[in-house]
Amino acid sequence: MEDSVHIPTTPKRSKNKSSHPKNAVLWTHEIVDYSPFGAAVPAVEFPYRKLPKQIMLDTSTLDLLIRNPNRLSHNALRLINECEEGGCISSATVLEWANWIQRGYYQLETSLDTFFEQIIHHWQLQIVPLPLEAYSLYTELPIVTAEMKMPERNENGSKMRKMVHDDQYDQLIAAHAIIAKMPLLSPHVIFKNYERFGLKWAW
Repeated sequence: MEDSVHIPTTPKRSKNKSSHPKNAVLWTHEIVDYSPFGAAVPAVEFPYRKLPKQIMLDTSTLDLLIRNPNRLSHNALRLINECEEGGCISSATVLEWANWIQRGYYQLETSLDTFFEQIIHHWQLQIVPLPLEAYSLYTELPIVTAEMKMPERNENGSKMRKMVHDDQYDQLIAAHAIIAKMPLLSPHVIFKNYERFGLKWAW
């Protein structure tokens, strides 16, 4: 008889009392179920003829995996499920999550270390420590900018807005993925602007 899998407690957004995400209970042989809703999420064309050995999930992707896996793109589901060595997260993601909790953005019903131990066990992920080379690259990465179409509240059309990306955690994770020579799985298209520094972005 197989041991029962302990599902980690879903974190709750403490500043949005109207939002009560359901627990992501996945009783399938896959790590993540191939939900038909995944196809509705915009995704780029699958960029690999041959699957990478391992994929790095950024913090936003991990949050979706835990709280709302139906919002993952089909590409994301395929990479998480089918990469030979599975998925991993940077220790920078753990630090960012700890910062969220410290600032009151999340509330957990257990300690942070226990929470991540459960996540690693249930979704078969690895936590990869940041190497010194990643910190060094982080100091060299510039703040990137991108123009994105943003809908106007009082108008029917959309307007191009300049987005400045200066998130230190995102930059640490990007530097880690570059040094590890591992694709970074993220719904944020801003990471495409780091491809000129060697990042392989996927979604």
